[in-house]
Amino acid sequence: MVLALQHHGMCFRHLRYGVTSRLLEALLQTNSAARTGVRGQSLDVSARHGTLPSNFSPCRHRDNRYLWYRFHKISTFFAMSINQAAPPSPCMPDAIIARQCRHSLLRVIAGDLTRYEAEVAVTCASNRLAGREGLDAKMHAAAGEKLREACIQIGKDQRAQNLQPCPVGTAVTTSGFDLPQKHLIHVVGPDCRRPSQDEGRRELIVKAYEAMFEQVANLGGIDTIVCPPLSMGVYAYPHREGARMTMEILLGWLDGEEEPGIKDFILLVNDENFVKNLKTVYRESEDQFPGVDCTRQYRTRRY
Repeated sequence: MVLALQHHGMCFRHLRYGVTSRLLEALLQTNSAARTGVRGQSLDVSARHGTLPSNFSPCRHRDNRYLWYRFHKISTFFAMSINQAAPPSPCMPDAIIARQCRHSLLRVIAGDLTRYEAEVAVTCASNRLAGREGLDAKMHAAAGEKLREACIQIGKDQRAQNLQPCPVGTAVTTSGFDLPQKHLIHVVGPDCRRPSQDEGRRELIVKAYEAMFEQVANLGGIDTIVCPPLSMGVYAYPHREGARMTMEILLGWLDGEEEPGIKDFILLVNDENFVKNLKTVYRESEDQFPGVDCTRQYRTRRY
């Protein structure tokens, strides 16, 4: 691919995709010099590399300024092509929802569960505790080999009693090992890709959260727990229905009669479609959920 610009006797030739790093450096330095806007300034750095004549001034004439604009666009294109830099993905807000309940604060935050520091983390496990899909696979990879060995041992102990390692709607707790969390709760929610579980998904998702609550109570005295929305990833639970049930179950637990034993519950999300459905559900039913909304106060750090 050859790009050429010719105007008033000035020609830029042989700008190819395989342009060398030396030429690219000259292009970018030329760009920087032109932005200073000094009338009559000579761009010697580019002249040394043979890209521009030494007496070229981008501000001397209107036509030259237009020519420089085109040259700047080309240099930017080559910089992006060589570095192969992908455009940044849109960022979700830090605090999507914050709601104060009777006993605890619930926050919905966008983030990476494998890096979020907390006392307890929850992972969406399979009934074999194999860590082969979705978020659970990432958690196993981050936790290291010791977590896999611990899950294998749990499976052996369960099979010795002729039981599944962790049936749907149950949970077990292990150490966090190499994760930034001290404890890791493995919760098996309904897999809606399977018709038998999809039919009873509403009852199974409630059962899964109740199993998680029981594990939290057994640990006792927890300041912060970070948890993804159960079954909303590879298990393909319908997001609109799942968003409503997740909020109803969690807020009902945090605002219930019994003390849940935690101070801060963080629902960590990274799926934009789920976040959109969650916002819609929350906007439609905010006055029906337990607790008091404090999203605005939390975002402005007045809470």
